[in-house]
Amino acid sequence: MGVRKGLKKDRLGDAALHISSKAVEDSATRIAPTGSLLVLVRGMGLANGIAITELISSCAFNQDIKGIHPNPEISPRFLLLSLRSAFARPNKLLSNAAHGTLKVDMDGLRNIKLFIPSRAVQEKVVAHIDAQSIETQRLASIYRKKLEALELFKKSLLHKALSGELTAPPSQAIKEAAE
Repeated sequence: MGVRKGLKKDRLGDAALHISSKAVEDSATRIAPTGSLLVLVRGMGLANGIAITELISSCAFNQDIKGIHPNPEISPRFLLLSLRSAFARPNKLLSNAAHGTLKVDMDGLRNIKLFIPSRAVQEKVVAHIDAQSIETQRLASIYRKKLEALELFKKSLLHKALSGELTAPPSQAIKEAAE
């Protein structure tokens, strides 16, 4: 996966495309260190919202992406979550660039006001949000499995009804299947 697609994930550790040290030296490409945030600032990918990710290993990026390097008093994960919240209403930050593509207004990005509590509070907030996210994913998985089971049950019931295998009224068959 390229860096652009990786920006949709919470954390980016590696991209499918790699660049040599020589290529970095000979181009406008920059390297962001671990703990940096990368933000897509130009391109049609912005039509789906402002993409941002936390780097868990250093990464090269191009001119369509900006790197944010939080100071040591700010948890990168806390900053990521805070900025994602601020990006929820991107209309104020997005404008048209050349050729109809979108771009992030850099002055608007720099002027986002965030409340930054102590590092200990940041870590508690991040832990709570991450725990809620894991629970949400768990419940979504259960829900998907139940929907799949219901779909299979409906197909089975329809098959039995059309083949004359149903001997009980449909309400009784549903009761028996639920038990």
